[in-house]
Amino acid sequence: MISYVADKTTNESFFLQKLSEIIRCWDRFSQCERSVNEWLAQAETYIRERQPPSKVALETQKQFFQNLNESSLKEMVTAGQDLVKSLSPQQQVMDYLEKS
Repeated sequence: MISYVADKTTNESFFLQKLSEIIRCWDRFSQCERSVNEWLAQAETYIRERQPPSKVALETQKQFFQNLNESSLKEMVTAGQDLVKSLSPQQQVMDYLEKS
């Protein structure tokens, strides 16, 4: 009986740890996604402007596009890879087959 309880406790701890890791991965991915989406929304605003921008506005836009935060994109890719790693091997295969 004691062995059974110990096994259950160990399994429960393992699953709670795994669940916490998955939640952390999703939170990180969501934060990265939000950051990239905010940048894209601002970029779309600049691109859609119909009237010629003033010299100051043009300089602001130039700086915006030159200062692309590639680290945010790389972080999002890494967060996505961490999410895939958190899936079971069967889920990884199913996801790969669905995308093919």
